[in-house]
Amino acid sequence: MNERGVFNSLRAWLIKLGFSYWQLFWVTGFLAFFISSVSKQHDHGHADVRSGDGREQ
Repeated sequence: MNERGVFNSLRAWLIKLGFSYWQLFWVTGFLAFFISSVSKQHDHGHADVRSGDGREQ
């Protein structure tokens, strides 16, 4: 996502909305926490089930 400029675009958009850098710090921290917890739930729901010898059941 970094090579696509997602973070720079998000930062520019939030600054245009009037957020200070201190507010950006908290907003991005909250977003990182939320996205991390959602992605962990998604990963756990789609884990491969394998038997003890490595074969799928």
